[in-house]
Amino acid sequence: MSYPSFGEEDYVLAMLLRQAADAASRARQAELMPAGITVIEAATLLVIDNLGQNAMPARIAELVLRRPNSMSALLQRMEKDGLVQRAYDLARRNHVRMELTDYGKEVLEKVKPRQSVHAVFGALSHDERETLNTLLHKVRGEALAVLGEKVPPVPK
Repeated sequence: MSYPSFGEEDYVLAMLLRQAADAASRARQAELMPAGITVIEAATLLVIDNLGQNAMPARIAELVLRRPNSMSALLQRMEKDGLVQRAYDLARRNHVRMELTDYGKEVLEKVKPRQSVHAVFGALSHDERETLNTLLHKVRGEALAVLGEKVPPVPK
């Protein structure tokens, strides 16, 4: 396969990575449309569910690679939509954690199957998936290092 010349192989790889991520994200967004949520909202619901009692806004932001102010705005929208709610720590009133509402839990259960994700990565063999996983962790780590940011674990 030939690519248009953009001057350097790394730039072509960066474009290809961006295009693959965009296409996979659009496929996931189409899948989420009936539930009325976005890809980032689905990821946030999953992270909050996985963190449980430790779902502090700063930790959620770290795991979905969002700046705290962006995460705050997203959580406010999700709260307004009835997906999440704030829970205050009675012992330390300045600590807020997020939790799923019953409606948020219902929506999360609807969107958990992730057929589009399985369809996209189903094109790869098990060995190819392991190789891609290793390479993406490496690229992600280097990109975050360039930004001077720490590498959070990947939400499961």
